[in-house]
Amino acid sequence: MSKELEPAATGKSGRRGNEIFWTHPTKSGIIVARAVSARTIKLDAERKPHAVAFGSIGHLSRKMIKAIRLGFPPNIIREKGATLFIRINLKNGVAEGIQNDPDAPVSKNKKASEEFHAEIHFDRLLVANGELEGPDVTVAIDKESRMLTFT
Repeated sequence: MSKELEPAATGKSGRRGNEIFWTHPTKSGIIVARAVSARTIKLDAERKPHAVAFGSIGHLSRKMIKAIRLGFPPNIIREKGATLFIRINLKNGVAEGIQNDPDAPVSKNKKASEEFHAEIHFDRLLVANGELEGPDVTVAIDKESRMLTFT
């Protein structure tokens, strides 16, 4: 990482070539530059199904975030929520990547989502790690109006 001092600079951010620029958050006039790796990782036939399965569980976790936060409290190493949900459900084989066309060879140049789709087994899905605490509920019964009130 390199630092440049430009006294007249009020702010510069963006990308030029293989470098990303941004202004230093606390020191005015300092612009920080970082080189971007030009190497892109290409997935092979063994990794693409896992990548699709991981993405589908991650997408599902964003939709279920409120339930996941209740079901997966922080553990000893401070992991919590969606991280635990994804890790536990991937180990249980909840999602699997299936090739769209099993007869076609897998191309390293295509994205995993173009060649594979995910199948989620909802009967294996875990939404809580351990037992959940039961809520404290009281019921008021009004016999005349035949109403139950839960608090």
